[in-house]
Amino acid sequence: MFLKKSAEDPYDHRGNLRDGVLSVLIGVAARKSIEAGKPIQIGSLTDLKPEIKKS
Repeated sequence: MFLKKSAEDPYDHRGNLRDGVLSVLIGVAARKSIEAGKPIQIGSLTDLKPEIKKS
């Protein structure tokens, strides 16, 4: 799965480094939310902005 770079991706769903970083930030925000007992905005943890189209 991770080593096979020639795997087909007909729906263009393959993630990139940015996608991975944003996934980690979701976990960080979840942990901070649990500790604080309130919602945490992911935007408060980074200056990355969501993108519709992958580059």
